[in-house]
Amino acid sequence: MKNLQNPIAQDELATQFMQQLAKHPAFQEQRYFVRLQDIMAAHRFVVIPSEHLQTPQENKQQSLVPVYKISYFTQQDPKACSYVTLDYYQRKLAHRKPLPNAVIITAVGTVGHVLRYNPEPDNKHIYYSSNFIYFDNDEKYIINDFLYYYLRTINWSKQAVVKGQGTALNSLYARDLYDIRIPLIAKQHQQEIVNLLRCFEQVDQEAAKLHAANKVRFTQTLRTIFALLQNQSLGKQTIPADIAQLVNPKQQYEAIPLQQIGAGHRFNAINRSHMVTEIPRGLSVDDYVPFYNLSDFSGIGASERRAPQYYIAKQIFVSSLKKSVYPRAGSILLSASGTIGKPIIKLACDEYFSNHFIWVDNNEKIISNQFLYYFYLSKERWETIGASATIRQIYIKRHLLPLQVPLISLAQQAKITNYLSLLEQTVTASQEYVDCVLRRSHNLAYNIFYFLLTDAQDAYEQLIAKDLQAKQIFKQTQNCPLDFAFEQIKS
Repeated sequence: MKNLQNPIAQDELATQFMQQLAKHPAFQEQRYFVRLQDIMAAHRFVVIPSEHLQTPQENKQQSLVPVYKISYFTQQDPKACSYVTLDYYQRKLAHRKPLPNAVIITAVGTVGHVLRYNPEPDNKHIYYSSNFIYFDNDEKYIINDFLYYYLRTINWSKQAVVKGQGTALNSLYARDLYDIRIPLIAKQHQQEIVNLLRCFEQVDQEAAKLHAANKVRFTQTLRTIFALLQNQSLGKQTIPADIAQLVNPKQQYEAIPLQQIGAGHRFNAINRSHMVTEIPRGLSVDDYVPFYNLSDFSGIGASERRAPQYYIAKQIFVSSLKKSVYPRAGSILLSASGTIGKPIIKLACDEYFSNHFIWVDNNEKIISNQFLYYFYLSKERWETIGASATIRQIYIKRHLLPLQVPLISLAQQAKITNYLSLLEQTVTASQEYVDCVLRRSHNLAYNIFYFLLTDAQDAYEQLIAKDLQAKQIFKQTQNCPLDFAFEQIKS
C-alpha cells in the first residue's frame, strides 16, 4: 500500500472546495510523507479468555466493565456483548488499553472500520475484543484527528483480500498497517483540514438522523395501522389523525388465514453446476436469467437488489417453470433463511431465486399483493425454522399459512398501501441523500489526502540523502527518529 491509487471524480460543490483548498499552504509547499511504523506503534487488544467473560445476570455482586465486539458498532445504540469484572480489568487489561481519543481500526468482519476510543465520562472503563487494533500515537507529528480521517479513506478489506496472505487480521496488523504513507504537514494545517472534514461529517450525521427519523415514522405508522386492523389494544397511545382516516380505531375488523387466499410454494433448487458468475463470451443477456440469493437484497425497498451473483441458462429457467408453480409479476416473496420474513416484490422480468424464498399464490380479488407486502413487513418477528424439519414443513405450513390477514375492502387496502408507499418513498429518498453526502465527504477526504501525497518525498530519504552521518544517528535513534529529520527538512 504505497499510496492512494487515483483521485475520485467530484460533484460540482466538492470540486469547488478542492479548487479553493489547492491554494492552501499545505498544498503549495514541498510535501513529505512518513510511514506509520516510523512515528507510532500499533497494538492489538489482549485476548480475554472466555471463562472471564460474563453477563450482568451472571454476576450481580461485582462492578463490571463492558466489552465491545465489532458487530455492535453497526447499531445506532451499541450495547456491550459481554463483561469482565472490574478487578480482572484493573489487573490484566487497564495497562493494555489506548489513551482517550486514540484511533482504533477493526481487523475482522468489517475490516478497516475506523473508530475513536472515547469512553463516556461516567464509564471510563470500557474494553474491546482482540479483533481491534489501536495506535499508540503521542501526536507529536500526526494528530489523531488527522490520522482518523486519513485511515477512513483506505479500502482495508480490499487490501487484505487481494494480498491473500493469511487472515485479514494478520495481513492488516503485520504488513499493510505499517507500510501506510501518511502526509506529513504542519500540525496547524492538519487541524485546518480536520476542521473542514468535520463540517462534512456533521452533514453526514444530520442526514443519518433524518433517515433514522423517517424509518421510525414509517415503522411506527405501519405497525399502528396493522395493530388496529388486527383489533389489538394500543393502550393510551394517541392515534394520529392521518391514521384514523385510514383505519377506524373503534371498529372490529375481520381476518382470514392466508391458506384461504392461496397456496404456499417454494422455488425448486437449482444445481450449482448450472450457475455461472458471468455470461459466457458470445452469448447475450437474452440467453441467461439472473439468479438471486438472500444476500442480493438490502434496505426496506421491496425491489432494492444488487447485481446478481449468479446466472442460469434460459433453457434451465424455462424447464424449472414447467416443474412447479411460478410466481406472477408483483407476487410477494419471503426469505425463509437468514433474514427470515424479509418481503421482496417479484418484478416483471425473468428472474429466478434460491429455494430459500417462498411465496403464497395470492388471490388478488381478496387481498392485494401490495397490502400483503405491508402486512408481512409489519410483523416484528418471525418464527425460526426448526433444525430437524424442512422449510416447507415448518415455515409454510406451520407459520405462514395460518397467519390471519385483515380482511377489508380492496378500496380501503388501496388507501392504506398508497399512504404507506409515500412514507416508504420518503425513507428511500432519505437513504439516497445519506448515500450522496457520505460519498461526497469520502471523495473529498480521499482527494485531499491523495493530493497531499502526490509528489511527496520520504522524510527519511530526504534526511539520509542530505547527510550520511545522519544515517548513523537515525539507526541509533529509538524513540523519536523524526526529530533530526525535521531539523534537516526545515533547513
